[in-house]
Amino acid sequence: MKGITIKTNAKAYNNFKKFSSEIKKRSKPLPWIIFATFVILVLFFTHIINLQHAPPNVTGDEVTSLNDVIRITYFPQNVRFFSLMGDGSQAAINFYYISFITRPFFNLNAILGMRLSSVFLSLGVLIAFYFYLTTKVNKFSSLAATFLLGMNTTFLNFSRASWMSNGQGLGLIEGLFSFIFLEYSVAKARWIWTIPAGLLIGLTFYGYMGNVIFPFSCFVYLSYLALRHRLKWKIVFLQMSLLLLSAFIIFLPQFIFNLHHFDQYTLRSRSTSILSVSKPYYGQTSMLSIVGHQLEYTVSGFLILNPAVVGEGSENQRYVSPQGSVDIITRLLFILGLGTAIFLVRKAILLPSMAFFGAIILNFLSQFPPNFARGLFALLFIYIIIAILIEKIWLLKILDVYGRLTLVLLIVSLGLWNGWYYFQWQGSSQLAQARQPAIQYEQVPCWVKLSKEHSALNQSDLVITSEEWNQLTGITCIREDDEKLPNK
Repeated sequence: MKGITIKTNAKAYNNFKKFSSEIKKRSKPLPWIIFATFVILVLFFTHIINLQHAPPNVTGDEVTSLNDVIRITYFPQNVRFFSLMGDGSQAAINFYYISFITRPFFNLNAILGMRLSSVFLSLGVLIAFYFYLTTKVNKFSSLAATFLLGMNTTFLNFSRASWMSNGQGLGLIEGLFSFIFLEYSVAKARWIWTIPAGLLIGLTFYGYMGNVIFPFSCFVYLSYLALRHRLKWKIVFLQMSLLLLSAFIIFLPQFIFNLHHFDQYTLRSRSTSILSVSKPYYGQTSMLSIVGHQLEYTVSGFLILNPAVVGEGSENQRYVSPQGSVDIITRLLFILGLGTAIFLVRKAILLPSMAFFGAIILNFLSQFPPNFARGLFALLFIYIIIAILIEKIWLLKILDVYGRLTLVLLIVSLGLWNGWYYFQWQGSSQLAQARQPAIQYEQVPCWVKLSKEHSALNQSDLVITSEEWNQLTGITCIREDDEKLPNK
């Protein structure tokens, strides 16, 4: 009888052990699901909350885009699909998307619609960024770095102030997925995957001209692999040919249009080129001293992340907060992570490093570096490096459950602090002044009305600084406000 009891207890114990193991197996994803849900909700609400008041006003870039959106929305017969809009270098395809999102808001708040279109693309960038990171590091590190990027003050500023919807956001999404396909084709020796990478690279040319860093980095990356004898030259030539051909095919219609409007297409790049700078340029008169200034500010701003240099030029003060492109803790994490990546996982950062240096070169050749509008990928690269550092810390053998929980809490705290700081900065009078010339939110309906009148008559667009707008705001807008008052 005693033996039977022992046997029964042993059987019960084994069954309990099996049941307990199954429960642990099923509950293992629970912390991940909680963290992922938290990240998604925080990023979503931080990007959309109070869009109609933060940023503090409507700057010239936004109303320039608004003019184009009005033209597409109300007078589509005057626009061609490949027309150049914005600063003259973006294809109309980007503004058709903005028009679609903004259309329901025109009678209430056109700027809110435009900013929503930018936010949606920014969230798309974060999704693409997460998927790209999962090819490098584990899921937790990928999600943690994506959360920190999404809460970064500079990224939030570009997301919420309509700058992502002019081809910048879509270009980043296409560029990141082109990297995924190209790296996969190299790692698995499946050259056919170079074709979708090339198609995506071709699509980047429809957006912001700074997207040129993506084809640049892909060709430099393949050349490097050949020079290091990691790939045979004949394979590299095959991949380059596939990239070039597929990119050219997808971009050909816009390329032909741009050739016929070459001066308009290149106007922005020529006007911001360091070769077109007015002298003296920050006290420098010789080209040699100007080159030295460019080198110092570009390296200091992008590699060292020095906040003291990010305020150069009126544009940069609109893009970057007084604390710099990143906070001091993120700056330290980037420096530590860069050393970690260089010594331990150089191959993993090879392609994005090429794009990072492409952004640096682009800034070096342009006025007033470091300009994150012309180097936004540099911000993504910072958090790629941080993702690698987070994974190395996460996998430390000395780190127990409480250590990992502490790491999670530190990451969450850092992200939330940056979100809080962003809204404090957006409410400051310094930023409101830096965004001048600008119009106030209550003037937007008046601007929309007058811009529609101009478009209907095929007149030139309204400009914030023009005498015409100043006169109209003093007469037309006031008259409309008076008409809303009850009759005495």
